[in-house]
Amino acid sequence: MIIAALSTPHGRGAINVIRLSGEGCKKLAAKMFSPFPDKANYLKAGTVSTKYFDDKAMCVFFDAPRSFTGEESVEFHCHGGETTASAVLERCFELGARPALNGEFSKRAFINGKQNLSNAEGVIDLIDAETADAAANAAGQVGGALVRQLEPIYQTRSATRKRP
Repeated sequence: MIIAALSTPHGRGAINVIRLSGEGCKKLAAKMFSPFPDKANYLKAGTVSTKYFDDKAMCVFFDAPRSFTGEESVEFHCHGGETTASAVLERCFELGARPALNGEFSKRAFINGKQNLSNAEGVIDLIDAETADAAANAAGQVGGALVRQLEPIYQTRSATRKRP
């Protein structure tokens, strides 16, 4: 199932990023974006078309498993505020995507082996970070710092249990 959601915060902004993930999302996106990127050019400037307007935008696609979720993924980088983003999302839903649940992109990344629970928690902490130190700690967790510290402990405990 293809999921779609706004990846940038709600509110006023110059650029909005709409993310799609799941098998078939490139075919869905090709119905909205022209010219659609090809394998030689994973990033393309062009026009995203919705019911209400056509917008100059960027389209980026990621082949599985080289995406955040481990699935085929597409992002539209569109100008404008919430009205633009809503129109793009509405068109995605008309073409068969469904709204992503909170944390569903991270859940799919976990299910597909792209991250572990510590990384997923780090992503949440990075999103919520209000200071540079908090962001640095969260980025370390996303990068596996906690797992690297705990791994020797797990290996020692595992080796101890296997001894007769």
